[in-house]
Amino acid sequence: NIKYTGIIVLKIIPEILPYCIIFSLAISTYLTPTIPIRSLKSGVKNIFICFVLFVFLIFLFQLPISYKTQDVGADRTLYPLAIVTLMVFTYFFSQIILILSVNSKHIQTLTIFSLGTVVAINSFQFNQQFNLSVKYSKSFERRLNQISIQKNDKEIVLDPLPESGFLHSAEISPLPNHFTHDQLKLGLNVSAELKLKDR
Repeated sequence: NIKYTGIIVLKIIPEILPYCIIFSLAISTYLTPTIPIRSLKSGVKNIFICFVLFVFLIFLFQLPISYKTQDVGADRTLYPLAIVTLMVFTYFFSQIILILSVNSKHIQTLTIFSLGTVVAINSFQFNQQFNLSVKYSKSFERRLNQISIQKNDKEIVLDPLPESGFLHSAEISPLPNHFTHDQLKLGLNVSAELKLKDR
């Protein structure tokens, strides 16, 4: 479990770090009061304690997964860690703002910059995912139409589906005896063998 915790801290967390940093920067600059001034020693101490608790929380979170699967959790199980990482970095930045005693003008500029970056990132992701999902849905519709037209044939050769983005892909396996073939045939009431073209 120590090994898997290390993998999460050193490999998985860094992947989401740029997003967590920019989002937490926007949140912390907006929420941090400018009146109290924290000493460097107490601020560094709070950040250190928070970091230790963060790593310990990852360890506890991964423990039942390590015990059951002997592996790092699947992506979907790690979503809570992304939220915790966001909260931890929000706290980090609020402490840094208090330590540096950043004046309100600089905080306002930083907040506007952070929020602008957040909007830009979300707009980019939305546009990218929209294009991917439109392409994927059209390709999936074509596949269903092809199967319904050729359902009495002995074999139906299908084009691979494009990337689905954040949507769950309904792609079948290249292996003809895979359960995804049976599920698709059962769902569409088709007896023909389904074959996936090579990419």
